[in-house]
Amino acid sequence: MIVGIDIGGTFTDLVSCEDGKLTSVKVPSTPHDFSEGFSAALSAVDPDGSGVAQIVHATTVATNALIQRKGARVGLITTEGFRDVLSLRRRDRRRAYGQETAFAPLISRALRREVRERSAPDKTLVTIDVAEIEVAATALWSSGAEAILIAFIHSVTCPDNELQALEVLNRRWPDKPVFVSHQVTDVREEFARFSTAAASAYVAPLVRHYFCGLRKRLPERDQLSVVTSDGGLANPESATGNPVRTALSGPAAGVRGAQYVGAAAGFDAFVACDMGGTSFDACL
Repeated sequence: MIVGIDIGGTFTDLVSCEDGKLTSVKVPSTPHDFSEGFSAALSAVDPDGSGVAQIVHATTVATNALIQRKGARVGLITTEGFRDVLSLRRRDRRRAYGQETAFAPLISRALRREVRERSAPDKTLVTIDVAEIEVAATALWSSGAEAILIAFIHSVTCPDNELQALEVLNRRWPDKPVFVSHQVTDVREEFARFSTAAASAYVAPLVRHYFCGLRKRLPERDQLSVVTSDGGLANPESATGNPVRTALSGPAAGVRGAQYVGAAAGFDAFVACDMGGTSFDACL
């Protein structure tokens, strides 16, 4: 039996296929622990847990956390002089193209710390000071940070300082979630990399808690594949290691399905719509 499960903010939907027979199940989602709704849907088609060969899973846990601003408190350790990259963004005018919208970075300014370090695109110019990194992290944990992001300039092509800072924090706080920007995305431009890595750290505790619950409920862990934001598949470990990859997981799966149906019907252009209890997504 092959099973597809999509968790939304309101309902958890399942479709199973066995010997050409399709079965669908809809149960309420369980926001206090989304794995409960997942398990309830799965039990409806496979009560004893022995008949499932593969589970393809789409989830809005990360998406809804971002939309509703219900993620973790994240601290940032960054290069001296680059504390405000997340606020400055790409815009050099307040009303670019006549648009003006409210905006608040996922990491507040109060939870951003600068340290003395510097890299050129091809070499390290100033190495990190271990004591300074530890002081910055201690201040962030004490201020209520639940995860820390290390984001230095030029770390995509010269990652040594980020990696050394990561080693310092992992050694001192082995049970705390710490991310480095170049491992989340290999985009060189600072705002794109910093903001994407901030989003990954922001949803990390929720996603980790969710997949931990799933692992306890699934008899065979290698059954599960998670839909990523580009419509591909990842194992739970990979999805947990870089959780922003699961943002828009559900809509991406829907687009892949719509693409298949459109091709079968002879259409190479279409609009796919996905309406849930939290958001409405459309793809052209």
